[in-house]
Amino acid sequence: MIRVKPVTRPILLAVIFIVSLLVATLANTEGTPPCVVDAEAIGNFDWSPNGHTIAFSSNCGILLLDEALEELTGILALDNIVNVGVVAYNHDGSLLAASLAHSEAGITVWDTFTGSTIQTIPNQFSTMPIAWHPSQDIFVFGYDGEMLFYDMQSSMVVFQFNPSYSDEIMGNYPTLACWSPQGSYVLLSFMYAPEYLITFPAWETAQGNMGSYYGGACSPDATLLAGLGGEIRDLSTNAVTHPNVECAGVSVAWRTNGAEEHAVNCRDQTVRV
Repeated sequence: MIRVKPVTRPILLAVIFIVSLLVATLANTEGTPPCVVDAEAIGNFDWSPNGHTIAFSSNCGILLLDEALEELTGILALDNIVNVGVVAYNHDGSLLAASLAHSEAGITVWDTFTGSTIQTIPNQFSTMPIAWHPSQDIFVFGYDGEMLFYDMQSSMVVFQFNPSYSDEIMGNYPTLACWSPQGSYVLLSFMYAPEYLITFPAWETAQGNMGSYYGGACSPDATLLAGLGGEIRDLSTNAVTHPNVECAGVSVAWRTNGAEEHAVNCRDQTVRV
């Protein structure tokens, strides 16, 4: 267990750069050089459903920190260390999915109790936050103009969606997926296309009328969208309700058991709650 001394300021937890000073010796890599965590490689993150653990993507695997960001409690990684792109807990925190950059392992799912990998979707990748169904072990991920829905029970992609509109030059990368609290539909957003609503499990598709959302994360009740700059958007009116702190963010996550609290991982290597 590695202790991390926090540096705190009002509404600012400046701890990410401290994590960069850690030398993380990974399990099952005896005899190999230790992996040094690069602060600039720490990007996407997600709160566990009980709010006690925060999982961060990094160049050394998935870093597990306590809720105060004071202690590194664990690391999830493969034997061949690869950069982790995005991470996401399932509804009860028993599973943690991650997109592994530049790796044939693709999307990998860990059992959080044993720390072992239980499923992989080879040669797949996700540029957007992975979004789990709120009560079932089904998640959506997206890359290069399409979103795929993966069912852990059948180990299959059960639905694939490509928007009708695409920018010929820039492509059409997915940016956001938000499930309704009951899991009856999911909101999908692409960089250069309108939003879409897809029902579950019928997979009926309807186009929305509020444009696209770039990055950010939906609140647990799917009413608010926290943006990468700290702003809060009301999804029913599309109005920005809480302009917040100045931050050029790389990822956003909500505390699952506290809908009023979210955090932004900023490019200046700080986390603002």
